[in-house]
Amino acid sequence: MNAQVFKTEALSRLAKKLPAAVPVMVKVDIDQVVKVVKVVSGEVYIISRDTKHKYEKPFHVWFMHKSGFILRTANGVLGYNSLFMAEVDMNRTIRLKGQSTVKAI
Repeated sequence: MNAQVFKTEALSRLAKKLPAAVPVMVKVDIDQVVKVVKVVSGEVYIISRDTKHKYEKPFHVWFMHKSGFILRTANGVLGYNSLFMAEVDMNRTIRLKGQSTVKAI
């Protein structure tokens, strides 16, 4: 799954549930998707890499709610220097929320 597919899925979910939020979510800028994880509740987590150097740290964990809202700080951290730490914190966040993964895409 690439960033555009992820964003399109989020926008289609929002268009059904909350059309007024679509213009805001269009501005979400996800660069390069490294890993996608779905959880049993229907929420989706992704780890992206910032190849455009827009942010200080290159790896970010994004969270797509069932409604389609996308949040860059899925766990309150604004970025990671390594993919390993992003994965560790993402998995920790999923466990703390009482979720389990369906599959990694």
